[in-house]
Amino acid sequence: MADHTSLVTVFHKRISPTAVKPCVRDLADHLLKNKNALVQWAPVPLRVVMGVGFIVHGWAKWSRGPAGFAKLLQQVGVPLPGFTAWAVTFLELAGGFA
Repeated sequence: MADHTSLVTVFHKRISPTAVKPCVRDLADHLLKNKNALVQWAPVPLRVVMGVGFIVHGWAKWSRGPAGFAKLLQQVGVPLPGFTAWAVTFLELAGGFA
């Protein structure tokens, strides 16, 4: 079995704090130089979450039937509740996939 002190010595010889700093600095330089690429992809997670939310709510309306949603719309006084229920269901599903 290896001695603990010899393993620590080998570890420190292979990865020294001075060797790590240039790696971190290189990564930081790379990220700063490619900032536009990162900024370009930043909205993707938000779009995915919003899209899934629209799909889930549209699918819930579709699976229960737009007629049930139309009754709710009629109770709150929305004009043309039948048409509006179908339109909202379709727009939520289509908008979520877009």
